[in-house]
Amino acid sequence: MEVAINDIITLFILVLPALVSNASPVVIAKLLNGRMHPIDFGRYFVDGRRILGDGKTWEGLAFGVAVGTLVGAIIGLALGDISYYTLAGLIGSFAALLGDILGSFIKRRYGIERGACVPILDQLDFYTLAVFALWLAGYPVKCSAAVLLGFFVIIAHVTTNYAAYRLDLKPRPC
Repeated sequence: MEVAINDIITLFILVLPALVSNASPVVIAKLLNGRMHPIDFGRYFVDGRRILGDGKTWEGLAFGVAVGTLVGAIIGLALGDISYYTLAGLIGSFAALLGDILGSFIKRRYGIERGACVPILDQLDFYTLAVFALWLAGYPVKCSAAVLLGFFVIIAHVTTNYAAYRLDLKPRPC
């Protein structure tokens, strides 16, 4: 598995908006004092458990996509191709948040409560879907770079979640 540093840097630039968007919903939740609207409308799945839970909200989704798209636009402005990177920011951010929502759906099916830690799933659900969506959209995603960057994402996710916990943005450090 040969990987060039340029492939990792390119992928990092492309997924940076998705990484930021994944962290953004906790900010809007704090700003709105938790007055948010759950994506699942409080409904239950056939197994008797909430579909997603109160942690996945329309406000968090919209804010996360907006922030990620903005980060993509800023990257595009800096690199001289606003439309290319803004679109990457939109695609990656939306996919990242869908990946996070899918992770919550899986956790609810196993009876895992909101905020409980599930190693690897919590760190890679959003990243995997963002990378896959960018690849489907034709962005230059190399598998070897995605795997190596995935290790960085795991470490960064654990670190930033702990920081969010210490800043009282999250109820648990994971």
